[in-house]
Amino acid sequence: MAHVYILSEDDFDDEVYLYVLEALLGTRVDPVAVRLRRGGGIGEVRKKLPLFLQHIRRTGHVDDTYFVVAIDNDRAPQHSAHEPTVPRAAGCRHCDLDGAIHAATPDGWPIPGAIAVPVQMMEAWLLLMIDPARYPQEATLPQCGWRDQPVARSVYGADPPPQLKDLTEMEQREAGLATKSDFAVECVLRLDATDLAQRSPSFAHFQRQVSRWSARPPDEGGS
Repeated sequence: MAHVYILSEDDFDDEVYLYVLEALLGTRVDPVAVRLRRGGGIGEVRKKLPLFLQHIRRTGHVDDTYFVVAIDNDRAPQHSAHEPTVPRAAGCRHCDLDGAIHAATPDGWPIPGAIAVPVQMMEAWLLLMIDPARYPQEATLPQCGWRDQPVARSVYGADPPPQLKDLTEMEQREAGLATKSDFAVECVLRLDATDLAQRSPSFAHFQRQVSRWSARPPDEGGS
C-alpha cells in the first residue's frame, strides 16, 4: 500500500488522483488526512500549500508515503520541459508550483512528490481515457470548462461548442452512470497509461514523476 498526501482544487480531483495513482502504482493508495479546508480552486491551493508542506516537513520521512500537488492549467502558458536542469518559465503553473515547493522545503523534500497540471483541466484526462477514438489528443480538446461561461465566449465567439465539463457530462449520461465518481472510476478502468502519455503531454509528465517515486532516495526533491 502507498500513502499519499494530496492537495488539489476540490474533493472530486482528490478522488480522481487516487484512482489514477492506484493504476500507475499497481497498489492500493490510502490518502493521508491533512486538516485543511477542502475546495476553493486554484487560489486556495496556493494559499494552503505552505501549511500543507509544513505538515509534511514536520512529519518527516515515512516509508511508502508520497505527496501530490495539483491545479488545472486553465489556458495558462505551457512549458513542456520540467526537468531539474531546465530553468523555470514565467507564467507556467507547473514551474510556479515547483518554485513554491522548493522555496518551502529548502532542505529537500522529506518524501517524494509530484506536481500535476492537467491541460486544460482534470476533465481532459478523463475524456482522453474514456474514448481514445473520439478524443485522440490533448491538444485538440476544448480549452474551457463550460460552454456558457464568458471565458468560453471570449475564446470561441458568441456560440461556443461544448467544452470539457459539458463533454464529460454528456459522456457520463451516455454511459448510464449516476455520478461523477462512477464516471471517474469507469474512465480509470479504461486507462492505458502508456497510450495516454503519448496523447497527453501533461499526463506524461505526471506519470514520469510518479515512476520515480520508488527509484530515488526520499530526500531528493524535484520534478
